[in-house]
Amino acid sequence: MVQRIASAGLYPSAYRWFVLLAVLDATLTALVLALGGQELNAVARAALHVGGVPAMVALKAVAVAVVLGVCEYVGRQRPQTGLRLAHLAVAANTVPVTMGGMFLAIFGATAAWGL
Repeated sequence: MVQRIASAGLYPSAYRWFVLLAVLDATLTALVLALGGQELNAVARAALHVGGVPAMVALKAVAVAVVLGVCEYVGRQRPQTGLRLAHLAVAANTVPVTMGGMFLAIFGATAAWGL
């Protein structure tokens, strides 16, 4: 019989959404940069200047790990607060994904149609 090696954490549903949105953020950022856009986050922009897209993706991955770790730590002490933090992380990640999607919808279509 196969045993689970690692737990999905205290809030697996929120974590799945958070990680999905973080991956979408990194992907949309790379596409926006390819179309001539800019990274709005100053720390991620500095990582881009130092190491390009791989450095930015690594920075975002570290940020995801830190947020998940904080949610787990807080959640073990105060479960409701940990859940609120996890939901806040999901909500916060909708902002860059929405902005990146809007940028691509507007400027990607313009570039594709040669306008």
